Amino acid sequence: MPRTAKSSATAFLGWPNDYVSLPDFHRLPYVPAAAEDVIVERLADVLSGDNVAAVFLESLQGSSGGHVASPEFVAEVSRHQLCG
Repeated sequence: MPRTAKSSATAFLGWPNDYVSLPDFHRLPYVPAAAEDVIVERLADVLSGDNVAAVFLESLQGSSGGHVASPEFVAEVSRHQLCG
């Protein structure tokens, strides 16, 4: 991956960034912006497609005041079949 593509991906995935758009990347909302059940629903929608290569879960979100994913949230995310 070229350095500029990697930097763009980091900027897009690392924090809300209206200046970077990557059509093949899906970033789900952070906990303060959406409830965990809404995030899981959005994840299920994204995973329903055939083009998912990876899912990154930040179990301890340091931005926006620090948020720890609940055990129920982690279990629900893990329940989804991530590999076929």
